[in-house]
Amino acid sequence: MKYGLVTRGQAKADVRRAAKWYERQRNGLGREFVAEVDVALARIQANPEQYEVRYRDIRHAILRRFPYGVFYRLHSSRSSYLRWSTSTGQTSIRRFEEMSNLGNGLTRR
Repeated sequence: MKYGLVTRGQAKADVRRAAKWYERQRNGLGREFVAEVDVALARIQANPEQYEVRYRDIRHAILRRFPYGVFYRLHSSRSSYLRWSTSTGQTSIRRFEEMSNLGNGLTRR
């Protein structure tokens, strides 16, 4: 089963902020960062159970090239979806848990 993605506004802002920072470091690096996030989301969407549960029902996928990860939860109701957020090593799982309990975000297809 392929999962839909629910993207929190905070997750989009985190990705934009990091991409801008990387772009200032080197032209094109910000786009490479966004592409890496997209690859991670596609891997998660294709097989969300491949990543271990880190805390309660929160899973964590680490980006391959950048020091970021994607925290996410699997939800099953009428439609199955993932709610996700990016993080650096400094972001706590509890912060994601608090953010993800604030309601639905935008569906990313």
